[in-house]
Amino acid sequence: MGGGEDMEEQTKRQRVREYLLEGRPLSGLEALRMFGVYRLSHIIHLLRNNGFIVHTTRKGHENYAVYTVVCNDCKIGGQPLIELRDGGAVCEECEKRRTKGYVH
Repeated sequence: MGGGEDMEEQTKRQRVREYLLEGRPLSGLEALRMFGVYRLSHIIHLLRNNGFIVHTTRKGHENYAVYTVVCNDCKIGGQPLIELRDGGAVCEECEKRRTKGYVH
């Protein structure tokens, strides 16, 4: 997900991606506290450019965003996802459908 950056930045991006693929939501403040990431929106941008569907939820009067990666096929989030070779991710149920040869 990007070139010309140091290993620490790549590792942070990898950790954020893995966290989101576990089906967990993440805000900018959480990303800063948990991973030392200052610009979560940039990582979200890169994920979207790599085929991931990322939902953004604006939270209340504090006006901050919470990001969730959802299944490319059924569009449901909040569940562990399997990363696809060609970009994006699917849930376990949709992965089973894909291996059987049909996608909804």
